[in-house]
Amino acid sequence: MVRKNPEFMSPRADLPDVQRVWLLPSGTILSAALGAGLTVLGWCTVQLAGEDALASAARQTSAVSGLILLPDAQGTLPDPQAALAGRPRPFVIAVSMGGAFSILADIVERRVAAVVLDAEQPFTSLVAGVDRLLQLRTAAYDATSLVAALREREQEARRFSALTPREQHVLCALLAGCSAAEIAAADHVSLPTVRSHIRAVLTKLGVSSQLAAVALTHRSCRELALIDRIRKLHHF
Repeated sequence: MVRKNPEFMSPRADLPDVQRVWLLPSGTILSAALGAGLTVLGWCTVQLAGEDALASAARQTSAVSGLILLPDAQGTLPDPQAALAGRPRPFVIAVSMGGAFSILADIVERRVAAVVLDAEQPFTSLVAGVDRLLQLRTAAYDATSLVAALREREQEARRFSALTPREQHVLCALLAGCSAAEIAAADHVSLPTVRSHIRAVLTKLGVSSQLAAVALTHRSCRELALIDRIRKLHHF
């Protein structure tokens, strides 16, 4: 369900009557919600079931503002290159959802997409980000910088797999803003024990402070327990 928010609920008066945007593939909650949000903004969204539908649409028209690649039910992003072979390339945005950052880097490096957005961000921010990029039709970063940033995030994400369940629990408490003393009281353990777990978390994540650990978790973590905690904290 699209959340009502003044940031994107008012159609843009300066847009032409028809600004076609393709979404590939259709049939997912994210595709339906994002299409609805962009339609409210004045874009003419077209849901495409797969690469064959994309190839057919590309043969029929070149008047398209952008193509948005979305993860399917298995979390895999489609590859539109074969379907668009020999056709004018639209501006392509890839929307990721828990995928490996190295795969996203490959997508940008191969020029499948110009820019990548994170589907895990609040939905209003996602719609606003897609709208802004479609208006500009230019990547927010050059491809080389974006690829380097994605590969760095892949290295960061891998650090979280080294955390033990107990260390993940402590990190979740830090995400909620709890102090070491509050964690110790809630878990009925000694303060030195909690501080030992916190030191282990910081060491394994390669950061020097609890604040940096929280920031890194928000930026690059793919561990389901921690992602679920972040969602609950943001109420989405």
